[in-house]
Amino acid sequence: MNISDKKVIASLYLHGDNLNPDDISNILGILPSGAHRKGDKRTPSATGREYVPYRSGLWSLVLDRNHAEVMDIMAELLTILAKVNLSLASLPGVQDAYFDVFIAGLINQSGQGKCEFELEGQQLSALARFGIPIHFTVDIGHDSSYSVSAD
Repeated sequence: MNISDKKVIASLYLHGDNLNPDDISNILGILPSGAHRKGDKRTPSATGREYVPYRSGLWSLVLDRNHAEVMDIMAELLTILAKVNLSLASLPGVQDAYFDVFIAGLINQSGQGKCEFELEGQQLSALARFGIPIHFTVDIGHDSSYSVSAD
């Protein structure tokens, strides 16, 4: 898989029934990509009907890049988190915390697909200090629903 045919999404997810996204943002000094409290209501414009889709609170930081390398995206994520010096799982209201790395690519014309990626030792050490797991998912297919086209 070449750099030109990979999409990488690196994320930090913090979940909890009593999670208050504003508190998390204040403690971390970082604005999230997405956030909601348990029980927050939504009203889609298509239906106009209010409903409660969230069964848990969420604070997330998501970096979504086409034509990327995992090591580069993780370096970007770690730069954002550089001033955070605590276990993310110990934040108020957090019941589940993890990093998630998703890689999407396409099978080449000969029907082969391969995904290789690496993290530097320094990155692994930096990630370990947060005390949470890292989930990796790789999706390689003929026709990906994830755009890996030119930006």
